[in-house]
Amino acid sequence: MTALLTLTTALASETGDTFIKVYDAVMNIVDHGVVLIIIFTGVNWMLDHRSKGIELLMSGAIGYIIVMHAIDIRNFLKELSAP
Repeated sequence: MTALLTLTTALASETGDTFIKVYDAVMNIVDHGVVLIIIFTGVNWMLDHRSKGIELLMSGAIGYIIVMHAIDIRNFLKELSAP
């Protein structure tokens, strides 16, 4: 019964909540992707590919920071272009 109530509540949400739900789902996928990148980097490090491991870790960290702050960056650029 609880699952049915949850599903009904989710379907009856407002359109403003849709963006937040999609954004949260994408951020959840990004979080899982970062964990996979860290694991892959660790494997490269253990197999003595240290330079490739460091490169992957730096790229993953920079990409993660950009993705997590995408809305802040967008708002900052909007403020710069506003008269």
